[in-house]
Amino acid sequence: MTKEKLDIGRRVYERKQTAKEAAEENGVTLQTVYLYARGYMKSIGFDPLPKGIKRPEPSADYRSMTKEELINELMLNALVNKK
Repeated sequence: MTKEKLDIGRRVYERKQTAKEAAEENGVTLQTVYLYARGYMKSIGFDPLPKGIKRPEPSADYRSMTKEELINELMLNALVNKK
């Protein structure tokens, strides 16, 4: 990945610019900006989703949950993904 692309990814990663702003400014899609940000993260030794790690399946259908159940489920998923 070029230095310019990594710089775009760095600005988004450091929240100096939103992904939407970066996409518009550089004439690329949001998906491309996300790829640049992921490339930057890898370049600094951080891989947000290492190979072989799968996101946990939701324990129930979100649409059928109450607000409190949904909050608890999302918090549980956030804690599991934090590892």
